[in-house]
Amino acid sequence: MLAHLDPYLSPALDDPSPAAAAAPSTLTLLPPPLDEVRPTPFEIPARLHVLAWNDPDRDLLGHDPRSVYVERFWLGTLGPSSTWLLRMLAYGLEMAPDGFVMDCPSTARMLGLGERFQRNSAFAKALDRLTLFHLALTPAVGEFAVRRFVPWLTRRSVVRLPVELQHEHVAWEAQRLGPAASADEHRRRAAQLAVSMVRMGDDVAGVERALAQWKFHPSMCRPTAEWAWEAVHGQLDQE
Repeated sequence: MLAHLDPYLSPALDDPSPAAAAAPSTLTLLPPPLDEVRPTPFEIPARLHVLAWNDPDRDLLGHDPRSVYVERFWLGTLGPSSTWLLRMLAYGLEMAPDGFVMDCPSTARMLGLGERFQRNSAFAKALDRLTLFHLALTPAVGEFAVRRFVPWLTRRSVVRLPVELQHEHVAWEAQRLGPAASADEHRRRAAQLAVSMVRMGDDVAGVERALAQWKFHPSMCRPTAEWAWEAVHGQLDQE
């Protein structure tokens, strides 16, 4: 069944264990605040049942784990091992939407993480980082629920990127507004982007030019840039 899957993946339906047969194919859970998320300690079995974690609100605006966005902006945050693991799991869930059983030793070797997969191994740390950054969770022993879509980076994570990637991320954010967005939404987005740019060191003229390049209305660009400059530098003066 599903023989076209790569050898490190086994469809959950082929797994004879009662737990795999009874497990739901997807999960819809309300995520806790990111600041409260910590790695979930669990003993890693040789075969781990992987499920899709559905989060409709965040999935709507999320990115495929194999997308350019994840490669450009999440890679430095997650690290290469966790990013590649997430990509592999996304492929597995695409091939087997109802879930599959992952052979942990084989997957660890395919990621170049050696033979070990138990606690404190490089493979275990890759799993932990996915839970740390709220991209996966462990609903039960032997289960690992993974997001199908990766959310936008938080502001806290963006400011930790190299400066050139911070500017590139601002440009990506500028494209999030669709043509049906209201004037208030455009003003709010322009203000957010302008503040981000000022905090990264851009002056008023630079922010104004960037907003114009991102197709914000000309009457909005200069006032928004000046407002952001005063807002950011006024806060700095008070500190």
